[in-house]
Amino acid sequence: MRRIYAFIIMIITLTTLIVVRIPGLDQDKNLGMDYRGGFEVLYEIVPGEDSQMSARELASAAEAGISKRLEIANVVSYSVSKEGGKYIRVSVATPSVNDANEIKEVIEANSEITFRDQNNNLLATGAELLEEVAAEAGFSQNVNYVTLNIADTDKLQEITRDIAEAGENLVVWIGFEEGDSFENINTSATTARKVIFNGSVNEPLADKQITITQADRGSAERTAAIINSSTYDFGMKYHYVNQVDAVDAAASFDFTVIALASALLVAIIALVVIYKNAGLVSAISLTFMGVFTLSFFNFTNGILTISSVAGLIVGLVLAIDAIVIILERVKKEIYAGKDIYKAYNDGYKKALPSVMDALIATFIVSVVLFYLGNLMLQSFASMLLLAIVTTILSILLINHFLLLVLTKTPLAKKISSFGAKEKYLEENNKEVKVNDRNILRSGKRYAFVFIGLIILSLGMAMVANFAMDKGYVNFQPEFKSGTTLVVETSQNHFESKTDVEEFLTREDIDIVAKDITLTREEVEGVTTYVVTIKGGDELLAAQNAINANLEKDLGVNTQVETYYTLRVNGSSSSATFVVLSNTLITTLIASLIIGFYLSIRYRYSYGIATLFTILHNVVALVAALVLFRIGVGMTLVPAILAVVCYSVNAVVVIFARVKEFLISKRRVYISNEERVTAINSALSASLSRLVNSAIIIALALVALIIIAPTSATLFNIVLIIGIALAITASLLVAPLVLLILEYRIDRKERTFKPKKEPKYFKEKEERVFIGLND
Repeated sequence: MRRIYAFIIMIITLTTLIVVRIPGLDQDKNLGMDYRGGFEVLYEIVPGEDSQMSARELASAAEAGISKRLEIANVVSYSVSKEGGKYIRVSVATPSVNDANEIKEVIEANSEITFRDQNNNLLATGAELLEEVAAEAGFSQNVNYVTLNIADTDKLQEITRDIAEAGENLVVWIGFEEGDSFENINTSATTARKVIFNGSVNEPLADKQITITQADRGSAERTAAIINSSTYDFGMKYHYVNQVDAVDAAASFDFTVIALASALLVAIIALVVIYKNAGLVSAISLTFMGVFTLSFFNFTNGILTISSVAGLIVGLVLAIDAIVIILERVKKEIYAGKDIYKAYNDGYKKALPSVMDALIATFIVSVVLFYLGNLMLQSFASMLLLAIVTTILSILLINHFLLLVLTKTPLAKKISSFGAKEKYLEENNKEVKVNDRNILRSGKRYAFVFIGLIILSLGMAMVANFAMDKGYVNFQPEFKSGTTLVVETSQNHFESKTDVEEFLTREDIDIVAKDITLTREEVEGVTTYVVTIKGGDELLAAQNAINANLEKDLGVNTQVETYYTLRVNGSSSSATFVVLSNTLITTLIASLIIGFYLSIRYRYSYGIATLFTILHNVVALVAALVLFRIGVGMTLVPAILAVVCYSVNAVVVIFARVKEFLISKRRVYISNEERVTAINSALSASLSRLVNSAIIIALALVALIIIAPTSATLFNIVLIIGIALAITASLLVAPLVLLILEYRIDRKERTFKPKKEPKYFKEKEERVFIGLND
């Protein structure tokens, strides 16, 4: 009885931790633009006519400069990242559309560097005093510093002479505005952020360089980049703008939470139905994993976006897969005639290498995506990395311990407590049935080759169509070249399309719209007049001028309007290329690294087979999108990442089983027929695991499709297609490619060296824990 009491107490403790932590998830969350509202802009850095620097060199300074401007403006939730060398992506979460427009003005403002005295008197500007490469970070004698490169030493000597005589400090400002004052430096956070240097001057300075000490290397590099961003000659050109309404974003988040909870509930029910008591314990551990993954994500100040939610979904799928692998191996040991305690121990130990290999491989992919990818890839990878860590903690440690205790309680007296069936115990019937399956018979192998070549040929043709955009691809608005401006007002200022056209032909705007729509909406007695303007890249570039003229004409500052909003959504022809090229290049690098890892871990043929399978799955996924006219938008990026990560996981699990069967031969030389037999045995032994995993994952994803918001429907459809491809390919494509590669190996070459008997085959003396197994 003590054992069952101890088990129940542990289950109650774990459940209590989950229940107590759930409310904190809502309080600590940091919502991104997708779920809070806001905007995302992709800028191209364009060097000025007189600039001696390339766009790539200028982009790093621009990134630091924009971050500093947002910091000065006290913007809380934002991210700034460099993409493709010469592009800068800025994402800001803000519930107000008008706030979004103001923040865009802050981003695009010229944050001028100025030299002033303590009384705020202007002494010189950065343009007058500094070189184009105005600052450089350095480190010497354990001191980090920034060196200012002076262009006009006479001017510097003049202003520092006056300051030295007055006994005052020289103050260097960034973005000084009317109303700012040095005397507020200790009381105003905004003033403190704008002052990048404050130091006393004892004598006139006439050096070509001034050294400013910094706290650490990071702050030195950041300060140098900020200063340079104000002196470099460059412009910023719009390539992509997306604004999300706060109401729509909040509704999307609510539906996403409900959908994720429903999908998790469906997975829990499936685990309990298939694996009974063991499934119930594993379901609690799975919930613990999901809750604490989000807790750790919040603790690291992660921003919750569609990409990070995709990372969480993949993490949950990997955790479910790990649970199924372990419990299926336990069932196999039970069918071999072992008692439940020994069957669980042996099954867990035999399943552990497969699970760990798969998680390590996926972890490597996530690390590569995080360090080399753009903002979207980093958001996905950061959540997935945390999910893998919590999977190891929750499933391989906590869940393992709970199941181990379960096997010593009356709750696990029957083999049905692990989902095993009595009828398969007699004469090891289940084992015979499994091994009788010959999945890779000669005829089937050739059929698989033929089908695979057809899929790849069609896929390549459709990918080429995708790349050339011949009109067969159903691109979503964010992937189409064009711009849409939506103006919402409480009063009717445009009676007809002609009025709008006249407004757009003003001297400082001067564009021609492709389409103009005027509508009137009434909700709960409130009337809103909506003007929708569609155009090309010139409309995207003119958005600031349009906004300024609208504010002036509509009398926003004089409160003529009850409310006024301007939403912009647009994309240039090269924006799609920037996003997809970064995603595909980073994914390719990650795949090559995984291939190299598996070549070392197993053999080079395993690495090549994995690379081919990943390529097959991505190409087949894109082909399916083109063939069935499924919408292609930004959701394609996290979907591709999810497919790649799950493909790696599924293939590595199969290959781990293949290696296990080959090692069991315990010979240096293995014939091709024996190799075919070993691969068939591995596939047959993995079949029930694949079927159960597919059922649980499919049910959960279907729940997501049904309940999730409309904005996430396409992502969920693409995800379920991708995971179906990954499961099928891990069973048919990867082993087949491996077999073809292994056939080419010289028979005299050693395949697998005989190894010592694994530790888990040796009997161990059970350790006694008072109250658990005494």
